[in-house]
Amino acid sequence: MAKNPKNGAVSIPLKRPIRVRLGGCKKDSGLRAPFGGPKSFDPSKVDRVSFSVCVDPAGAEAEFANKVDVAVKQALSAKLSEYTQSMTSKQMEEKWKSWLKPAKEDYNPTISVKVQKTGRPCRIWKACCPDQPFEERKKLTWEEADELDWKISKVAVIAEIRSIWMQPHQLGLTVDATEILIFPEDDACGFSESDSE
Repeated sequence: MAKNPKNGAVSIPLKRPIRVRLGGCKKDSGLRAPFGGPKSFDPSKVDRVSFSVCVDPAGAEAEFANKVDVAVKQALSAKLSEYTQSMTSKQMEEKWKSWLKPAKEDYNPTISVKVQKTGRPCRIWKACCPDQPFEERKKLTWEEADELDWKISKVAVIAEIRSIWMQPHQLGLTVDATEILIFPEDDACGFSESDSE
């Protein structure tokens, strides 16, 4: 368990990281990025930024996110007294901040991940479709990635859930993107979206 001296947040590592692929498991099944590419809303935090993708509320990603939340909360509840004396299991449930954000009027539920840009950065690849052979994909620099129109592209994300973060008023999972695959709409693999349906 590690404590951040700046904000008092506690980080509780999971016994084993959970690795997950979000989107792109079959042809043309990428996810949308409604808010654009990875970015920071705080100018002082440019090395670790946020990225959100829309998911089908009845799809595999949303189901998986909910299952992980339930399993982690159950495990944490059983050992909560080891980490804090000031929070009950009921309070933990009320303060839990899910990594699956509810649907809004204009878009489906979103999954939010963190993207590291320095140190051991997340890698970004460009492909024409999810199943394009690895050797044909292009690794992008951050400058090249910023030039793409993320809002009209589809993406797939490889992410790792490594720890639980806990602050006095909320807690949740740390979800880090390790790789992002983007397939812009103008880079078709010889078929259109209507052909794949």
